[in-house]
Amino acid sequence: PYLETLKSWRSRHALQVMQNARDLAGQMQQCDLMITAGGSTVWQACCVGTPMLVLQTVDNQRLVIETLRESDAALSLDVSARPEENAGIAEDEFAEAFSQSADMQIRNRLSTNALQLVDGNGAVRVTDALES
Repeated sequence: PYLETLKSWRSRHALQVMQNARDLAGQMQQCDLMITAGGSTVWQACCVGTPMLVLQTVDNQRLVIETLRESDAALSLDVSARPEENAGIAEDEFAEAFSQSADMQIRNRLSTNALQLVDGNGAVRVTDALES
């Protein structure tokens, strides 16, 4: 519900709002911070070391979010519990998480830890396993 508001901020902030992006990995590498839902895209961001603020929007993202949180690879918020209220985003919780993400040391730590989770060689391992 905030898409137009976010787009209007682009003139005042160094903000890009992307939907259906091409060369997603390349775009992620250019980001200081990516705000995203907790789906499979987070693994791509981990692979390139993009710091993230991840929003759990549905229950089936819980394990992904827990893995990222336990690995200190992303900041996260659970917005799935109250989707009818501002898309589940409590302004004070989001503001706190966003202010943490402004700290360069935190973003560097998240990036380093994310890179430890995904090496980008999963397809090779699957192929090797199938061949053996």
